[in-house]
Amino acid sequence: MPSGGRTKGTWPKGQKPPVKKPKGAKNKRTLLRQAIGIDNWSQLQSFIETHGIKRCIQEIQKLSGKDFVNSFTQLTEFVKPKLQRTEQKFDLPTDKDITKMTITFE
Repeated sequence: MPSGGRTKGTWPKGQKPPVKKPKGAKNKRTLLRQAIGIDNWSQLQSFIETHGIKRCIQEIQKLSGKDFVNSFTQLTEFVKPKLQRTEQKFDLPTDKDITKMTITFE
């Protein structure tokens, strides 16, 4: 019998993987949406701008140390996205020893 964590298509013919969720059961997003009474995007936006942001601030204020820094850093990416890394190429002279060169920045 296959162990848990296998991907689709690895089960022996005629056997089905163990059912993790009953047929017709609602997923977590649907349950959350129903619990806070959201039916469309404008209601979600309204919830985030009122109750959601207040709760988020309260939870972040409870954090300290690394937990606070990690959460704060992750949230700042929604305000100021990370810059994409770019590769810099330089044409250096091959006939000179670059270990003894002086480089100045203006």
